[in-house]
Amino acid sequence: VRVEFDAFNAEQTAQLRENARQNTPRVYRAVEAALDALIGRIERLPVVVSSEAGAAVAEPAFGSSFDSSALTAEQREALRAVAIDPAASAEWTVQTDRLRSVLMRNPLLPRADWDRARREGLSRRLELVRSGDSEFVPREQAINLDDDAVFTEQVGRLIRSAGFDGPAAEAVLAAVRAQREPTFAYDAATTSARQDEQAETVNPVVDKRAVRQTMFARGDVITPVQLLIYKQELEQFLDRAPAAQIWTKRAGLIAAVGLLVAAFAVSLSTLSPWAVRAPVRLAWLSALA
Repeated sequence: VRVEFDAFNAEQTAQLRENARQNTPRVYRAVEAALDALIGRIERLPVVVSSEAGAAVAEPAFGSSFDSSALTAEQREALRAVAIDPAASAEWTVQTDRLRSVLMRNPLLPRADWDRARREGLSRRLELVRSGDSEFVPREQAINLDDDAVFTEQVGRLIRSAGFDGPAAEAVLAAVRAQREPTFAYDAATTSARQDEQAETVNPVVDKRAVRQTMFARGDVITPVQLLIYKQELEQFLDRAPAAQIWTKRAGLIAAVGLLVAAFAVSLSTLSPWAVRAPVRLAWLSALA
């Protein structure tokens, strides 16, 4: 290195930017239609079960995959008690709203999206995007729809955390298991945009190159990074080195070439006198040399 300069470290900069991308939380967007349908069905559950044609009404209300007659007698009795008690009905509505908030923070995902949420990237968080806002949650809160045992255990815990208990909580779990639809979906476009934004925040890595520092040694296989450093050093040298230092080397090179040409011309005129008789021919041959 002939002049001190700051060298752009492209390799390290690219690595840091890739790390920034990998540390960006994956984005999942709420499937609000599915969530609204699920919460609506749970909210209506006591009324549906307590109706005279409970089993018949439940089917269109909850979909063909759920039949209120499949509930145990104890569960049905608990739901009827809620339906006929105004205070219990009001509390059921509060609990249902609370469950909605809980599910908004614990996404129900199909296996592929669950695998991505739990295993991809370096971030331990997910960004959950809803209409009007977003929230970051630990990625361990994602729930796999396709693992029945784990799904039942985790969703049951969420239902109890919303205030449901006893046979009523078991009936709500049965309704959720019957629908079993994703409440969030992976948003690849927004994730990519977030990753690019984070990568742009990484400043270029700059290495100080001191005078006489070795860029590469004889016999080295030049890497793309070393070639870039060489080009940067040459550009900096031509831009910052004193004119005398640059032109002294160039003048020496021109003088050496001139001496070689002159020596060739003298040798040619001595060894081949016929060339002297044609000066144009002599100049032409000297130029070729």
